[in-house]
Amino acid sequence: MVTNLMIQSNYRLGLMVMAIAAVSFGSSYALINPQTVETNASNDVSFVNGHVDLVVRDGETGEIKAYRQSDNDILNVGMQVLAVELFAANGTSTGPLSHIGIGTDGTAPAGTQTGVITAVVNCARVATTDIEVPGTADPATVVVTSTAQIDAGADADCAVSGIQEAAIYNDLTAGQAFARNTFSAVTLAGTDTLDITWTFTFTDT
Repeated sequence: MVTNLMIQSNYRLGLMVMAIAAVSFGSSYALINPQTVETNASNDVSFVNGHVDLVVRDGETGEIKAYRQSDNDILNVGMQVLAVELFAANGTSTGPLSHIGIGTDGTAPAGTQTGVITAVVNCARVATTDIEVPGTADPATVVVTSTAQIDAGADADCAVSGIQEAAIYNDLTAGQAFARNTFSAVTLAGTDTLDITWTFTFTDT
């Protein structure tokens, strides 16, 4: 009887030792074979964000009469233009962004829109200037700025009230809009000027 108990105890002890050895071996194997350890890959997400600053100045004194800033929506058609210009892909694009237009409709931005909803009659889109793309000191982020000035003194058709939307296009009269934004209404009168600065931030973080 004693002999059988000893045999059973030794058997159980042997099983425990084997189990511990198996666990230890598995842990050691994982340490020396890191490819056997599963990890979740990092999720990199790319973004294109737009921000607009608007400044209304008295054309004679330079005094700031109104200031607005807001974010905007990148339009669906704008994303197509981006793809066509970036990859020379098949699609519709008349070239890079070049003009800014204004309007009087305060409807909130949405991707399905195609530009300003109610353009100011006979107030022509204004060519952008001072387009800047900085160096690649931070390759994960690129900021592009584009500025246009609407001069009511030079174009009386632009001297209106209720201006509360703007869009950036790739053509003077036709083409496609890349982005649109809205803001609290401003008025241009006399020799007032409206400076619009569009800032786009491209980032993969």
